[in-house]
Amino acid sequence: MASDLLSFIVDPEEGDTSLHLAALSGDVLKVRQLLCSDSGRNLINARMRPFGATPLRLASSAGNVECMQELLKNGAYVDLVDIKAQTPLFVAVYNNKLESCELLLKSGANPNGDRRNLVAPLHVACQNGSAPAVQLLLQHGCAVEGALTHPLHVAATYGHMNCFILLLLHGAKTSLAEYAVGQPSIVPILAKNKSNPLFLRLWVLFGGSLWYNDSTGKRVFVDVEEGPLIEVLHNLKTFPLSLKCQSRIKIWKLIQYDVLKHINSLGLPKTLVNYLGFRDIPEIDNCFAFLEKCL
Repeated sequence: MASDLLSFIVDPEEGDTSLHLAALSGDVLKVRQLLCSDSGRNLINARMRPFGATPLRLASSAGNVECMQELLKNGAYVDLVDIKAQTPLFVAVYNNKLESCELLLKSGANPNGDRRNLVAPLHVACQNGSAPAVQLLLQHGCAVEGALTHPLHVAATYGHMNCFILLLLHGAKTSLAEYAVGQPSIVPILAKNKSNPLFLRLWVLFGGSLWYNDSTGKRVFVDVEEGPLIEVLHNLKTFPLSLKCQSRIKIWKLIQYDVLKHINSLGLPKTLVNYLGFRDIPEIDNCFAFLEKCL
């Protein structure tokens, strides 16, 4: 890495930056050597200008897993933030360093990042379209709800179908009016971005409603003026969901995801397991096949 770029990332006027630079460049032997001394260990959680980066934050952003292991083993704080309140996990997700993400999560990193940062790691993964990162975060208990912008909206806005599917499968609510002031559903976002109508179809299959109360309290069907959603909206208004689909939505609302995620251990027939897990929908089955190749 060029010295001028290194100087931009870690200010050489800060003093001893040897551990930080070794972690950033992936020099695990140097990291081990430095951590054998008191001076090196004293730097393990030091935040260096200009970004307030710790050695772990730098190693995480570069995907230097061996350096991360050494730092964590020697007492690096897994959630120490930089000046933007970005945790090591946040920058690992941002740079799509999956091994770094997995190591940090297994080491106790907060999957939601730091509350002082209004953008959570899950939102970054959805924006970047990193379905494997979304899967890792969800498996380690990150919050699917509760942010200013809902992750479903983010995934839909940027057109990342697999991320969208994973959020739905992990219990994301499809009643999203409280996340978008003045918008009764996700439909306006999909219409604005001329999104694949499959986003809307899947949203409805997981319980999303296309009916809402207008300003007068009248119950009306959501509408768009133009774009690829017009035909699918017409079909959904004209032809109600099958009893099979409506039954599954009811089961999901009654049982909730925390129970359904254990469905494979209940000894149910495979056909029923696939039905309750939406595996009978080709796009969802394809999403699982894609993830199995990545993780």
